[in-house]
Amino acid sequence: MTQREAIFKACEELNVRSSLPEVSAAASRHYGSFVHPNTCCKFRQEYRKKKKLKVDCRTYSGQPRRNMLNDKECTLPQLERLNLFFRRTKVAPAQLYAVIGEGKDKFAP
Repeated sequence: MTQREAIFKACEELNVRSSLPEVSAAASRHYGSFVHPNTCCKFRQEYRKKKKLKVDCRTYSGQPRRNMLNDKECTLPQLERLNLFFRRTKVAPAQLYAVIGEGKDKFAP
């Protein structure tokens, strides 16, 4: 079995949206030796073209830091927009604490 075949088999088992370390680990099990993630990236791209799959992994919520709309972290442009909003509205920290609340009444995202 070649590395290409092992990666194709791993893509069929997992999903083309799986992260490269996962694909590399699965391909390494099939191949019997270590398969580098860069090789997985190249052959996974070939697998997608062969199967005519158009995948945008950035919207896949199960993969960490891919779906940035629903995760608990934020990007720099989001922070800049928040800072701009707070500068324009002149919100004081005491007002934020009042909105968040305390104890059982505390607002939780």
